[in-house]
Amino acid sequence: MTLTLDQFRENLEQLADDFREQMKEALKPVALAAELRARANATKVLKQRSGDLRDSIHSSIKSTSDGAEILLRADVPYARIHEEGGIIRPKRGRYLKIPVNGTSYSGADLHFQSSKRGGGVLISSDGQIRYILKEQVKITKRPFMAPALTDDGETKAGIEDAAVELLTNSISST
Repeated sequence: MTLTLDQFRENLEQLADDFREQMKEALKPVALAAELRARANATKVLKQRSGDLRDSIHSSIKSTSDGAEILLRADVPYARIHEEGGIIRPKRGRYLKIPVNGTSYSGADLHFQSSKRGGGVLISSDGQIRYILKEQVKITKRPFMAPALTDDGETKAGIEDAAVELLTNSISST
C-alpha cells in the first residue's frame, strides 16, 4: 500500500489524537486517587466546619499537545486562599467583621470598643464580645491539593504505569 505524504500526515495526526484519548482514559484511576488524597488532605490540613471545601474538590484530565495532564480544582471561593495563602481585606468599610465562636449575632445593640493592637471589637449590651474587627487578616499557606499530586510519588508512579501500559498495548497491536 502506498500513501501520499498528506495521507501519511493525516494517519499520524489520527494516531496522536487516539493516543491522547487513550492516555486520558488510562489516567482516570490516577486522577481519582489524587482527588481522594486532596479531599483527605483538606480534612487533615484545614479545620473542617461544613465539609463544603472537601466536597467541592474534583479531578479532571485535559489533553495536551504531548499527552494529557491531571487537574485538581475546588469549587468554593475560599479554596485558593487556603491553598496559596494571602491577605484578606474588607471589600466595604474599614474592618473585617469576624464573628466570635463562628456564629453571627443579629442583635442591634452592638457597641464598638477599640483595641490597642488596631481594629477593635463589637460588644453586645450583655457585655459579650460578638465580633472582632480587623483591618486585614493574613492567611498562611496551607496546601491541600498540590501535595496530592506531588507528595508520595503515587501520582508519578501511576502516570508512568499508565503510559507504559498504553505504549506496550499500542506496540503489541501493530
